[in-house]
Amino acid sequence: IIYPDISDKSVRVKTILRNRKKSQTTALLALEADGKRMQKKVTLQPGTNEVDAVLSLGDEIRLWDEFHPNLYQLKVSLTDEEQNTTDSREESFGMRDFKVVDGCITVNNRPVFLRGALDCAAFPKTGYPPTDQEAWKRIFTAFQAHGLNHVRFHSWCPPEAAFEAGDEVGMYLQAELPMWIKDVGKYPDRRDFFEKEMYAILDAYGNHP
Repeated sequence: IIYPDISDKSVRVKTILRNRKKSQTTALLALEADGKRMQKKVTLQPGTNEVDAVLSLGDEIRLWDEFHPNLYQLKVSLTDEEQNTTDSREESFGMRDFKVVDGCITVNNRPVFLRGALDCAAFPKTGYPPTDQEAWKRIFTAFQAHGLNHVRFHSWCPPEAAFEAGDEVGMYLQAELPMWIKDVGKYPDRRDFFEKEMYAILDAYGNHP
């Protein structure tokens, strides 16, 4: 999971690393983005390990927002020096900060007004939402042509392709849980499902700006 920090001009990367050996081992973890690179040796216990690392992006960073949807590509690699093997994975991310200040939503410390459309997963021609980037780009650019910058996905979470398209065109997405009820918390089992689903959504799509 990638956590951008625009004030520090860096990203903190939480990696989940699995050591399949029966004993402790060491490996070399490396992060690389936009020509910047860092690496450190990590000690891994048998099984699953969670390791944090920070990559500085230098003095000049490109921020992501609706007007300038700048994206970075992060490559994470793990090298087993004993066996001389390397595993790697790449993820895109944007340098952005989204928070509430004095009752106002801000993006990169600037107030933003969310001008949104509502998407209730109504796709009568297919019966399901599109799963390719180009289709979502057409949808989002149509919204932008009408002055909108935000889509609320009422009681559902769109597929990966929607997040990828939103990253590229500069659209703010509001994903929601599959819930349309007024008795939240009344049934513990259902609440437990919603909480697990929320964290699953964050884990799956949290790297998208």
